[in-house]
Amino acid sequence: MSLNPKAYTQVSYIINNMSSELKNRIPKEIISMIEKRKDSSYNIDVENIEDLNLLEDTEKILSVIYTDYIATVEEKEIIKNKEKIVKNRLN
Repeated sequence: MSLNPKAYTQVSYIINNMSSELKNRIPKEIISMIEKRKDSSYNIDVENIEDLNLLEDTEKILSVIYTDYIATVEEKEIIKNKEKIVKNRLN
């Protein structure tokens, strides 16, 4: 599955505006991969990060990054439980 390069640009922008504490939880290889896949011609020009209209692919990437690297153990457990509920509803 190929994701929109603009999504990687948005993710890069968000990561670069994170606190050092959060950013340091994301492996350097992941950040490097995001940088390689981003659309360098896409410029993000927002004064407030909350004003950034996220692409669906951006939300997907951020969801994985949050779940895998940023969430606490308790948050990861909540996420797993919610995923089980959704999966059971779909079956």
